[in-house]
Amino acid sequence: MTLLRLSGELSGIGGELVGEFFAADGASLSGLVCGGVGEEGVSGGFPAGSGVGEIADDERRFVVKVGLTVECVCGVFVAGVLGAAVADAGGAQGGEGGVDEVRANTDAILIGATTMRRDNPRLLVNSEARRAQRVSRGLPAYPLKVTITGSGDLSRDLKFWHHGGEKVVYCPDTAATKVRETLDDLADVVSTGPTVDLGVMLDDLGERGIRHLMVEGGGTIHTQFLTQGLADEIHLAVAPIFVGDSAAPRFVNAGQFPGGSAHRMKVAEVRSIGDVVLIRYLPKAASGGSTS
Repeated sequence: MTLLRLSGELSGIGGELVGEFFAADGASLSGLVCGGVGEEGVSGGFPAGSGVGEIADDERRFVVKVGLTVECVCGVFVAGVLGAAVADAGGAQGGEGGVDEVRANTDAILIGATTMRRDNPRLLVNSEARRAQRVSRGLPAYPLKVTITGSGDLSRDLKFWHHGGEKVVYCPDTAATKVRETLDDLADVVSTGPTVDLGVMLDDLGERGIRHLMVEGGGTIHTQFLTQGLADEIHLAVAPIFVGDSAAPRFVNAGQFPGGSAHRMKVAEVRSIGDVVLIRYLPKAASGGSTS
């Protein structure tokens, strides 16, 4: 596949961006397929995410699906274990801190069913001022809340269902009936085929108008997004606490990550929030540093 540097203007049309584009080097555009909008070699103000489409010489026109920006967000203690529950408690990640700010500026928040059962979070924008700002921009006070489950084992008593705004559950076909019977009208339920298919989920979220998805974990979910190359940013909040529990959950599990241990992610931002350090990484970009 050839990636050409394109130039042009984009305008939103429903769920697509349509624009006139021309190859900067004068190469033929016939049959060109662009995959990886926002990657090196493609310009023109595209959103992050994957673009699909073809450019024909006679049309000189390119249609690209609007890409979702996916952020994996978590809080870790110095030892590298997850501090998942502190966000709702207003601790290292929450309250007026970094995660609440990111939640307020996202369209949807995703958390895995295992983390829901273990931590029972509400997943809210805790700041009243931030909720008011969302409403003033024509947005709902709370982002869409999303979860995925393979087994369909979800209690309707979890706090997730009874706080905040709209909710949606993604599950394999085999679990869909069970989830719908359990939750009834508490959430929209979408089956994704024989397995939990993240690509199908992201396509459905895009059709719902979601352009910015915040993935809060847990470790299995982070691992799936990162190993499949679906995360555009990683927000890591490091709290100055040692945790000596060997069974404590980690940010990611074992997996084959793009580039392996030779890939050094680009650091986009480092800032302090009280005694917590927030680091923002771009996993699809290289830092240019050495691994040795």
